[in-house]
Amino acid sequence: FGVNHLAHFLLTTSLLPELKAGKPSRVVVVSSLANKRGGINWDDISWEKKYDKWLAYAQSKTANILFAKQLNKLYESE
Repeated sequence: FGVNHLAHFLLTTSLLPELKAGKPSRVVVVSSLANKRGGINWDDISWEKKYDKWLAYAQSKTANILFAKQLNKLYESE
């Protein structure tokens, strides 16, 4: 989750001021059909109880999709 989503989130949000200043610009978020295998387990976001590598991957891909949708919602008019 940290590498597959949070690192991309941090990089993208850190670059947003530069991207907005250098219009036109675009952010491409890559996900996977694996997101359909699971949502986000908010009760154990760090997988401390029981780790499943495929569900963790699916969770990170779901987070990528949610992030992309939110970026679009926030910046679609710019």
